[in-house]
Amino acid sequence: MSNQKNSSSLVFNILIITFGIVGLGLIAGSIAAFIHAKNFNKNAKPTEATIVEIKSYTEHYYVGGKKKLRTSHDVYVDYEAEGDSYTYVPLGYYTSNMHKGDKITVYYDPANTSYIVAEGALSLLTILLGVMGAVFSLVSILFIVLKKKLASGLSANARNNATISIGANSNASYGALNYNYNNYNQSNSSQYNPQSYNHQNTYNGSYNSQEFGRNDEHTDSHDGYYLNGEYHK
Repeated sequence: MSNQKNSSSLVFNILIITFGIVGLGLIAGSIAAFIHAKNFNKNAKPTEATIVEIKSYTEHYYVGGKKKLRTSHDVYVDYEAEGDSYTYVPLGYYTSNMHKGDKITVYYDPANTSYIVAEGALSLLTILLGVMGAVFSLVSILFIVLKKKLASGLSANARNNATISIGANSNASYGALNYNYNNYNQSNSSQYNPQSYNHQNTYNGSYNSQEFGRNDEHTDSHDGYYLNGEYHK
């Protein structure tokens, strides 16, 4: 029971720590993305960009030992900012309604015109990281609750087993005590209960007496019992 409890506790601790760290990291990333988006939007300027290419490629990954496929997309655009032209710049953002040749709005930093952000990209990143962080954190909390319930269940089982053991020992002790008590009663009964008996002591004595000149024959017969140390006929 102790080994099972320690093993379960170790597994839960690993899960709690793993999900907790990932959850907190994602939440921290969400907060950082929000701060970055807020600072960027203070000075950002919009401009029109043209999608010149969308590259698609397939990635393999595994979930539960099963091979899965995932298709990713890289979007490249041309745009102008502060009088300068930029071509084939990776956008770092993709939606299913994007197509080659589409005109989209992007935002750039006047202090660094080569850095652009698609409209709504930073807000979406902030929300996505926040939601994922909350989910991982909730899972970590769930494992904490399950760990406590498991520990309570194991403790309850241990108490029940101890109670059963004590009950069995008590019954055995009571049985032994009852056995000794019965033997004691039987012993006292044989010693103190009245015993009926029939006792005869018969003898014949024949003798001659010069003084009395007679023959005697003597017979004693006793029927009775003893009770509390007294003889009763």
